[in-house]
Amino acid sequence: METPDDTRQTLGDYCKGLELPYTANATIPPDEYCIIRVDGRAFHTFTKPYKGGKEKAFSKEITDAMMAAIESLINEFSPVIVYSQSDEITVVIDPAKVPFGRKCHKLNSIAASVATAAFNMYLSRNDLFHTPKPATFDARAYGASREDVLKVLIWRQRDAIKNSISAVARTVFSHKMLEGKKSDEKIAMLAEKGVDWESFSHKWTYGMAAFRGTKEFTIDLEWLREQGTPEKVIEQLAGEGGMAVRHCTLYPDITRFDRMTNLDEVIFSHAEPLYLPPDKEGVIERFSKELKNEDV
Repeated sequence: METPDDTRQTLGDYCKGLELPYTANATIPPDEYCIIRVDGRAFHTFTKPYKGGKEKAFSKEITDAMMAAIESLINEFSPVIVYSQSDEITVVIDPAKVPFGRKCHKLNSIAASVATAAFNMYLSRNDLFHTPKPATFDARAYGASREDVLKVLIWRQRDAIKNSISAVARTVFSHKMLEGKKSDEKIAMLAEKGVDWESFSHKWTYGMAAFRGTKEFTIDLEWLREQGTPEKVIEQLAGEGGMAVRHCTLYPDITRFDRMTNLDEVIFSHAEPLYLPPDKEGVIERFSKELKNEDV
């Protein structure tokens, strides 16, 4: 029987207390950007049945499913930008917009489940499942300064370029022939065989950047009329030039982050990228002074 001074916990509070040490400790600092890296689990095995045909190093079906996952993550988190390559997606969220109390365990579980659901729903809706098991994703969230956001994106894109070159090279050469070869050597070997790595879609060579934006489009006034739209509305739209604006996910055509002279503006303000001249080598100076260069 309960008494007014009963200090016992409820069963629910006790069980939630068991979770607390494992779920409440890690949070994103309030002055830092949140980066969530979403990764496909065992995708090397999962994607094997999808690769073939002219672009056999890559799969349009998988790329399209990844774009569905990107769209779902943008809808969920309203990020500054998303960058995706291969089976991974890097989500960058403004410090003022990090949800779920900034708790990493919540950010991780939501990001992984959102990406997993969207990816598999795309394959299912389009009858593109070639494996008995659905795909799964994991996620890790962490905080980063504005400067470190740029470094992370350069790092992930360099990994994308390196892996992309290797993927194409493996369709032409044996593992033994490629062993110990750097990226520029692989590109030269491919060129000798008449294969131009740069000719592949940028989404496969440099990855995909994406963000929520607006796009202007022409309204088909005649189609609206056929649908029974009131003439008054049609006249108003015609008077406005027959144009409308809608929110959508935009995929700017990008090449190398590390050769952009306005990388900050591209990432945080979605400016058009400006690149170093072809005769200039190396990464942006402020990074090359503090970080050692790598292959690619």
